Amino acid sequence: MVSAINNAVNGLNQASKQLEVAAKKISEAGTQNSPSDGHVQPSDNVEKAVIDTNIASYNFKANLKVIQAANNNLKSLLDIKS
Repeated sequence: MVSAINNAVNGLNQASKQLEVAAKKISEAGTQNSPSDGHVQPSDNVEKAVIDTNIASYNFKANLKVIQAANNNLKSLLDIKS
């Protein structure tokens, strides 16, 4: 049970890093290769970064569910023991 929580915390950290990288790519998109008329065209990199933010969000939520499940199991074990 502890290893499940440790793995989920590692997953939370990885999702956080993935979100940080994607957010940086999105924020830098408007500063690179801007056309002379001022309109910014989204690139494939920005589109991929937006998708990566969604994936990071799903990964984060899934790892939180693992922690919640492990916590509920631990509570059940403690209830049985007492």
